[in-house]
Amino acid sequence: MFRLRGTAIRIFLYVNLISWLLLLAIRLLAWAGFVETSGDNWNLYLKGLLLNFFLLFLYFYYQARAEELDKMRLVERLGRLFVVGLVTTVVSFLAQVGINNLRGFSSFPAHQQLVEVLYHVSIGAGMLFLTQAYMLWKHMILQPKTEKLVKQWNWFEYILLISLLFNFFEFGIDDVPFILAMLGVLGMGISLTFYLRWVAYLNSKEKWQSIFFLSFIVIFSYYFFYTVVQHSESPYFSTNLMHSVYVLAILVFVLFYGIFSILVILFNLPTSSVFEQKLEEITGFQRLVMVLQNGEKEEQIYEALLDSTMRAVEADSAWVEVQNEAGETKISVYKNITLEQIQQIRTELPRNRFQHNEVRDSKEAVTVGEYASMLNVALTYNENYIGALVLLKRQPETLGDEQKQVVVTFTRQASISIENLRLFHRALETERYKEEAKIARHIQQSLLPTNLRFTEGIKIGAVYSPASEVGGDYYDTYPISPTRLMLIISDVSGKGTNAAFYMAQMKGIFQTLAQINCSLSEFLQYTNRALGNCLPKNTFITASILIIDTDEHTIDIAQAGHCPILRYDAKRKHTYYLPAQGLGFGILRNNSFSQHIDIQSIVYQKGDIFVLYTDGVIDARNPEQDEYGYERLHDCVHQNAQDSPTVLLQKMQTDWEAFAQGTPQYDDYTALVLKIE
Repeated sequence: MFRLRGTAIRIFLYVNLISWLLLLAIRLLAWAGFVETSGDNWNLYLKGLLLNFFLLFLYFYYQARAEELDKMRLVERLGRLFVVGLVTTVVSFLAQVGINNLRGFSSFPAHQQLVEVLYHVSIGAGMLFLTQAYMLWKHMILQPKTEKLVKQWNWFEYILLISLLFNFFEFGIDDVPFILAMLGVLGMGISLTFYLRWVAYLNSKEKWQSIFFLSFIVIFSYYFFYTVVQHSESPYFSTNLMHSVYVLAILVFVLFYGIFSILVILFNLPTSSVFEQKLEEITGFQRLVMVLQNGEKEEQIYEALLDSTMRAVEADSAWVEVQNEAGETKISVYKNITLEQIQQIRTELPRNRFQHNEVRDSKEAVTVGEYASMLNVALTYNENYIGALVLLKRQPETLGDEQKQVVVTFTRQASISIENLRLFHRALETERYKEEAKIARHIQQSLLPTNLRFTEGIKIGAVYSPASEVGGDYYDTYPISPTRLMLIISDVSGKGTNAAFYMAQMKGIFQTLAQINCSLSEFLQYTNRALGNCLPKNTFITASILIIDTDEHTIDIAQAGHCPILRYDAKRKHTYYLPAQGLGFGILRNNSFSQHIDIQSIVYQKGDIFVLYTDGVIDARNPEQDEYGYERLHDCVHQNAQDSPTVLLQKMQTDWEAFAQGTPQYDDYTALVLKIE
């Protein structure tokens, strides 16, 4: 296929060059007296035919190279067009200087022939630049493609190519056929110039670069338009380009779309920073979605990956195939397509179609169903092949770099989550891991407080039970002043040794920041910044942080994506959950984290109870796979609100174990009870 495409490109280039030389040769033969120069004879049709060959095969040449150029970024293509425009403009300008200097030697045939050569050089340079600009505009307008837009563009292109017939006749710009043809072509062309969705995908730097390149492209286009008008009355035998609907239409289309693109980019410049910030937040959200939550399975990750990527690139169908440890491949999840169609498509794909970290965007036709393009993305982790994501579209198109980056981001995070799951299960099965986990358990137990610090009138109890040898739950207290106490409970995403080590990092950061006596808002920001520098990108920590002030009888509460706190109001004898706000530490690793901080202050009174816990409490399951849930925890606390924190915790754990009925504990169980005496 690539050989055929390369051969076609060479053929188009050779025919184009020959047409240009023959167009020039007619004039030179006329000077030699071999052909007639009168206007109304076969020479008129011959020069029209040769001009059409030149324009048409120049169009085919750049059309054949379109797929090769589509792989370049938009700004790179604009830069290349700027270079072509600069070179062709300089060539055309030098030719114009030569023409102006040689016009005075009309009595010398050799000089007149040289003028004709320079004139055709100017024509060739101008059309080379304009045709390449036209193809780039086409690429920009059709990103992304829709069925309606493709049809509209095809009609415009058909009419534009049909307008080449006007090159056989020298209609004036005031003739009715010429006017109607120009209005028809320009009307459709101008309607297409309003498709500028590509502008939204440019960042601030790329927008400024685009404005720079587009400004010069517009200047070059205007210069070639000026040269066409300037030579419209010159007595050259060559076709007067002012009579060519095709040439004038491309000139106006290129010029108008360039000017309109500059105006739209300038209008969008003030929103660039906001767009980039939102894009960063979306990327952070993608990372959050891809992180394994406690109790999830691989199939849930594949489903989330499939749904997210299909929305991102507006795919019509998709599937995820997975390779297990035995090297066997199976279709895990699929959407809007049958297994029979998938098997037929897979048999058509070449062997070894996926390589490490490779993204294959193919516009080759898929013969099954109505699909015309596909995107293949390998799921890999540390050079280990996990599987592949295949996205199908009915429209033949190449995805933009931004869309590909979104897909790659999702697949990368999914790969990490999948591999972490597999590594965790394999590690649990080995004796070496068990020995290391025992050591880690001993270290972790030494990190948790043996005796929680109390303040006057406050009693605190705690219970902790890891699901395996070690866990990622953490709690602690720190006296800020004689009348103020800080209390924290946190949960590291995931379980096992890794979570335990990150928990140790959390303890160090907490103990350090608690000593500087900063505001609760600053404490959260400092903690997020510190954890963002040491946690892997696929790990985050949720937490609930309280500052108890016994002088003011207030509790300031900040939630970082953690489970909602359960409060018992002694005065109203009412038990309810406080709203959970904020994001976990390490999800947003920039200044935008401060926008998600929410601190609430509560005035407490004697008998009030606050229950803090991790999701291992409410996610516990019984043999029927029912969850313990928020309602059971609420009822247990409400019914035993008169007990001390220690007794209440014992009853909570008894109720929890009775519900589980011996079902193995899947997640870490941690709970703190704070009671006002």
